[in-house]
Amino acid sequence: MNSTPGDAAATDLRGKLDMPKELALDLGGGVKMEFVLVPAGEFMMGSPEGEGDPNEHPQVRVTINEAFWLFDTPVTQALWQATMGNNPSQFEGRNRPVENVSWDDADKFAKALNRRLPGLEVGLPSEAQWEYACRAGTVAERLRREGDLETMGVELLAIEE
Repeated sequence: MNSTPGDAAATDLRGKLDMPKELALDLGGGVKMEFVLVPAGEFMMGSPEGEGDPNEHPQVRVTINEAFWLFDTPVTQALWQATMGNNPSQFEGRNRPVENVSWDDADKFAKALNRRLPGLEVGLPSEAQWEYACRAGTVAERLRREGDLETMGVELLAIEE
């Protein structure tokens, strides 16, 4: 989910908060939404030759003209429940990511969140915004990390517990 600082609420936030790099909104009941500011910029979208899938070629230069806010984590089940009044997830846990939702469900969630917080104008990020944020200024195909997937899985489970 994202929100553009050019939107009315974000413009108000700029004046009040002098464009922080992070933003947290408390919805009550221990449910918070946390965003990070992704600055405007340019990047090469797609994969270099020899990497990725054939449909990711050729690379193209993309300009992100305006900074935008992006959730700093996946939408939690607690946030979904507080906004939508239900929890479609099979693997339940208040702080776990919501799952078993379609693109349409996510779009309805964003609209419901906007009704709850008028002026924020939350929406799904475009493919370009998503790739730009994921690359975080790098040209790597994907996150590189020491260790194998099994070790990474054990580390992630330890974080959740």
